[in-house]
Amino acid sequence: MQDIEANQRAPATSFVTTSDMALKLQLDKKKYKSKVRQMEENRQDYLKRWKAIRDYQLPYIGCFDDTADTTDYARRRDTNIYHSVAWQANQSFAAGVMSGLTPPSRQWFRLIWSNDTMKNHPEAGELLDKRMNILQDVLL
Repeated sequence: MQDIEANQRAPATSFVTTSDMALKLQLDKKKYKSKVRQMEENRQDYLKRWKAIRDYQLPYIGCFDDTADTTDYARRRDTNIYHSVAWQANQSFAAGVMSGLTPPSRQWFRLIWSNDTMKNHPEAGELLDKRMNILQDVLL
């Protein structure tokens, strides 16, 4: 209650003008645009490898922005596959992960508080249990 009264009595000491906000937004926009540009440049290094993996192992999974993917959806994409070892390995890996490492019936992660006082608080524990159930429903 005292905090609310103190906030009501305290006058605003500094005002931010709209021109200051506009300048800050422009600087933020430039910073984020340069970050996105840098990320796109870094992506180009991996794009060739990703396409090779797609073409030789999993041809129907993954679309890229080049014209071969967007112009002819009916084209045959599995012409580079000579045998199905990569597909079978992928299926074996997925089955092993599903059955051995992370079965859906078993809880495979736990949320805990790093703060010792929160660990001993029963309502905080209930909150984490609820959040853990939500995460488990989303991830499975």
